[in-house]
Amino acid sequence: MILFDIRHDDSHAGYINVVNRFLDTEPTAGWYLAQFGHVGSPQWWSYADRGEISVEVLTGLVSIVGDRPEPWSDEPEDIIEFVVGGQAIAYDRVDYWAAHPIRVGDRITLNRTKVEAHTPTGPITWLVDLRAEWDAVTPSGTSPVAP
Repeated sequence: MILFDIRHDDSHAGYINVVNRFLDTEPTAGWYLAQFGHVGSPQWWSYADRGEISVEVLTGLVSIVGDRPEPWSDEPEDIIEFVVGGQAIAYDRVDYWAAHPIRVGDRITLNRTKVEAHTPTGPITWLVDLRAEWDAVTPSGTSPVAP
């Protein structure tokens, strides 16, 4: 089941606007705009569709759903976390994440790209999640729907 797809929904519009404002105001990012255009624009999608913008496909199993202490305090945060290649990826469990009965052991597939610029103070990387899919796993450990 598709959780979000920024090509067809505005689930990340605020974040994408922040990335595009950065591209507009950071002088060292001009090359990115000149080559690809603004993130999410038709020009940008045409480059992504041709594979000229690198897109990573991250697939992992859900390891946490619900409250856990924030790393910098003892306050609980409501998250969903899945593990990809030994690395945990966590999101606040809001909107598209909370709207589905995602459980520990379910499979998440995330398509992600990076927008990078080298500024005078060092490199800046923006992670842009393009699409997320959720595959519920039955108690027997198999997907109820073939992939």
